[in-house]
Amino acid sequence: MVFLQRLLASCLLLASSMAQGLPHIVIVAGSQSHGYGEHEFNAGGEILARDLNASGLVRATLYRDGWPVSGIDEDAAAIVLYMDGESGHEVNEHLDEVDALTGKGVGLVALHYAVHATEPIGEAYFKRWLGGYYHSETSTNPHWRGNFTADSDHPAFNGVADFSAQDEFYFNILFTPQARPILVATPPDAARRHVPHPRRMLGLFGGTVPEEVAANKGREETIAWGLERPDGGRGFGFTGGHYHWNWGNDDYRKFVLNALLWSARVDVPDRGVTPIPLDLEELMAGQDEEPGWGFDEAEVRRVFGFSESQALP
Repeated sequence: MVFLQRLLASCLLLASSMAQGLPHIVIVAGSQSHGYGEHEFNAGGEILARDLNASGLVRATLYRDGWPVSGIDEDAAAIVLYMDGESGHEVNEHLDEVDALTGKGVGLVALHYAVHATEPIGEAYFKRWLGGYYHSETSTNPHWRGNFTADSDHPAFNGVADFSAQDEFYFNILFTPQARPILVATPPDAARRHVPHPRRMLGLFGGTVPEEVAANKGREETIAWGLERPDGGRGFGFTGGHYHWNWGNDDYRKFVLNALLWSARVDVPDRGVTPIPLDLEELMAGQDEEPGWGFDEAEVRRVFGFSESQALP
């Protein structure tokens, strides 16, 4: 037994040593945010980091609960922001640090709420880093089912089949002309009637739907996009990632994993990154919240398309 333990430790040490030479993707997960199964930045980041490390193509490091005290690793090939946004966005306190890294060609990724910047920071930084941002007066954040066709030649689609997902997919993002749509879908009309955050914060005083959102029924919308920056780096924004259960959707997760490789300027395999299968315990483990009285397993299975014989999404 002791021999086997030493052999395993030696293998792990060798694998770690070999990984040091791989491109480094740094994932910064925000602290506790929404309720159970939503905005689970730490648990979601753990899943993405595990899959990336298992691919053998990159080395992924996850920083939990906020910005690393020592700052972003200098050898980062790409930085992934999965955290709350707007005025509480953690990047707001680290603009110079991120700007210096992206100026050297480091890739930048923003997932879900992390694409939402205040207007001054969005205009001055996010457009340049990512190619766009969620604009409080223009964009919208309804919950709806997106049906996605894998018909793009972008490497993020390598090995990805058509898929469907229920999520809080933002759209009507404020883009620069250089941003390229990658993942697109047509929202239902009901999604266009949604009064978005932060307009709905007016509560009893009402709220309005952005004019462009309401006026373009049937229009295909961009859910994820990419940017090839003049500095040689890449930016990627994905507005999904609200519901933790969607990481159990292999094609949804593979699309994001592929995009993270692309953002780090790593060649995406023709079959894409293979996600490690997730069971119920793994999906529920490590979340910031505990299942409350409102958690309905049967409803989650129904909404997220998992049968009784499959892992809970």
